[in-house]
Amino acid sequence: MVSKSYQHAPLLMTIVDVRFSDIPDFYGEGKLVQLESLLREIGFVEKVIEKQQAVSFELTPDSEGRLLNTPKPTINPSEKQRWIFLNLDRTLSVFVAQDGLSIKSTDYTCHENYVATINQIISKLTETFPSLLQGVMSRIGTRYLNLIVPKEGKTVGQYLNDEWLPNNTIPTELEVESGVHNRLMMNYKTKHGNLRIESNKFQPDADARTPSILPSELMDSQETALIFKESPWWWAQLDSKESYVILDIDLSNPMREMFNSENITRLLNEMRSLTRPAFNMCITDEAKQDWIEL
Repeated sequence: MVSKSYQHAPLLMTIVDVRFSDIPDFYGEGKLVQLESLLREIGFVEKVIEKQQAVSFELTPDSEGRLLNTPKPTINPSEKQRWIFLNLDRTLSVFVAQDGLSIKSTDYTCHENYVATINQIISKLTETFPSLLQGVMSRIGTRYLNLIVPKEGKTVGQYLNDEWLPNNTIPTELEVESGVHNRLMMNYKTKHGNLRIESNKFQPDADARTPSILPSELMDSQETALIFKESPWWWAQLDSKESYVILDIDLSNPMREMFNSENITRLLNEMRSLTRPAFNMCITDEAKQDWIEL
């Protein structure tokens, strides 16, 4: 059964992240060219290589195992790479590292289509690196970042249920002009992993610039940043300094399973059976009406 979606969905970005055992031939001759060619077949037309310098230290203890007054440590520098591929519209990106795969989308239509795209990517990845199919996954995570901006004439409180709207005044003896509780976070242990739901309310100052709407850990470089598919009223309301909420739903599932598309599809479907109800419990029927549930 295909899951419901919204014509004006508040979903700003969705991320799937998979961690696995190191690919032994990741830096093998011709592997990057092969993967780039295969991903072009499914619409990824740009490539960016990120190089990261890693440094490890070796400290030699004395005869009693102490590290005090030891000689200068041995420094072992090394370089790691991460390959990023983007589609033409810059609404989908793939991050490939020796020990992991991340997929970001700002044009999410429905779960089934997203999983189908992920399976296409995995197919090209395992064609390039067949040894992946003999490797082990250690973690899979899904994250849904929602930008809750009310339509003109409404408030964000009409879109979120009271228990998920940070709005309580905080008593204080400090000499302050005002103070509000603008963040709610709940952590749950579930059979599908560790679920975090975070609701952050923002009230921009009248003279402030339009605020950033992405958490810092999700911001990419100018070369790899995606373009948002926005709702019709988002930016006008943000420019008018209307209050808004970032609703962040993050499910992380640590496990040990073989890396293959069947296992990943099953895990993503299981996790979606939890993250969709988690989203629904936060929002009101009025929000669904304005977003036009399909």
